Amino acid sequence: MRLAKLLSYQNKTEAALTFYQQALLIEPSVQIYTNLGMWLLDIQKPEEAIAAFRQVIALKPNGCIEHIYRMLTTALIQQGKLDEALAICYQVIELNYHLQICLITGEAIDDKQGLSSVMAVYRQFAAKVHPKPISGLYYRLGNYILFYYSEKDDEAIAAFQEALRLNPGHQYAAQALNKLQNNSHDR
Repeated sequence: MRLAKLLSYQNKTEAALTFYQQALLIEPSVQIYTNLGMWLLDIQKPEEAIAAFRQVIALKPNGCIEHIYRMLTTALIQQGKLDEALAICYQVIELNYHLQICLITGEAIDDKQGLSSVMAVYRQFAAKVHPKPISGLYYRLGNYILFYYSEKDDEAIAAFQEALRLNPGHQYAAQALNKLQNNSHDR
């Protein structure tokens, strides 16, 4: 496997791929599939990367690290497979992993379908799982809106309000909402 990594660093794509495949024939492992998937993603081969990351999950379904799900989601989004990326978000939520993967998917949905679609997807998440962690998604969505869309304060307010509806004790959402509302009154 070291030779495969070395060849990949030297941009010897075909030779690296051959060595990765040989390493997998000798001993299929989570580490080899992970390295292969990350390399394939780096060289803009998301379809092949998807297959490698799915192998990692198949080899270690309950102990798979969040990083693999994030890389798989990134590859799926690059392929325009938003529905599959959303399915990964549900898996991640059920496994109690960090919700960064859902944020990445939310950004892709925003790019393709707009903020209202992101809000709708997050509502579906909240309906299917415990809503408290989903409040963090809404809080981050509000910050995302503020950062990328300076003219959409109303959408950011709605995201912060939803975060507070799901988790009334979400201190950061309350602070962000208060600050945003105070700034809008000052204008």
